Amino acid sequence: MDPKSLAGLQGMYERPGKSRDLEILFETLEDYDKIAEYARSDRNVSGMLGRSQAQVVKTLSQAAERIRHLAATVVLQQYSNVKVAQVLSLYEDFSLLLVEPKERRHVPIFTTNYDVAIETLADASDHKYDLIHGFTRDNVRRWDPSIFYRYRATPTDKPTILLFKLHGSCNWRVNRQTKAVTKESTAELVSADSLFGNALMWPAQTKSIKEGPYKTNYDYLEQCLMQAEFCVVIGFSFRDEVIKRYFTKALERNRKLKVALVDPRAQALLQDLLRVEASVTMPGPQSTIVVRRPDGRPVYGIPTRFERDAVPVIVRALSRLGFPLDGQRVAALSTRQAEVRGTASGA
Repeated sequence: MDPKSLAGLQGMYERPGKSRDLEILFETLEDYDKIAEYARSDRNVSGMLGRSQAQVVKTLSQAAERIRHLAATVVLQQYSNVKVAQVLSLYEDFSLLLVEPKERRHVPIFTTNYDVAIETLADASDHKYDLIHGFTRDNVRRWDPSIFYRYRATPTDKPTILLFKLHGSCNWRVNRQTKAVTKESTAELVSADSLFGNALMWPAQTKSIKEGPYKTNYDYLEQCLMQAEFCVVIGFSFRDEVIKRYFTKALERNRKLKVALVDPRAQALLQDLLRVEASVTMPGPQSTIVVRRPDGRPVYGIPTRFERDAVPVIVRALSRLGFPLDGQRVAALSTRQAEVRGTASGA
């Protein structure tokens, strides 16, 4: 593997705010595949191609495959390297705010990320959470959707996170013959000629959600959106057309659903999702965007990145919008942030 090529792709991956990112890269590679396939399969086109032009098409297809493999390697390297301290500092306060109240002891989390951040949070947080992810807990951790089917919320002492990984995970493997999916302890890119493959849906890939974990997880997302009262969306661009359709349908039919999007581009993303142009800004320490559906119902945006220093701002905004958070924890988190600021300014 060319180290310079790897570093270049990695640099592109680490600047998600740029217009060129890995999702666009995968979309471009998929376009190359479609062009090459069209040139090979259409008799009129293939008949018009000379030998040199046909070689160009073949080279384009081969280059696209090499770049895709390189990009996939970068993604797995990035997502498999999760630092416990960073996970705890970013997620612990926020997740406790979502699951702590006594009357609501569980929270479903849906993610399109391939990393194991939520799993790391559950493992490293001194057993504060139960984690249900759809895999058995024996030596061979096999995908078993009945684990979700059998789950019933109970007033236990420990909050429960129900984790649905919509696009797979960096440590999932699929048996190419039996289609059985297992959860491994390590993440690596599996060669194409291996019996096992990576159970991932890459960006821009046609979504295969008709079987296995994908079907179960997408089905639960659709059902939850149709029944939920509150949904916090963090850093999601709605490029997945299936997920976008689920949100659109839920916002049309579930009159009690309140959605807040945390993203620096919240206004543009929500206007695209709702197909409207008008929005207003609510006053406060962190401006909150309100985008109204054609029927007048609001969808909220909190235009900031999900970062450690921004968690108190996000929490206050959600509390102000009426999301059911633990008031004492909101106050404690805000107080702790103020103390940190005071210490920093006095240093």
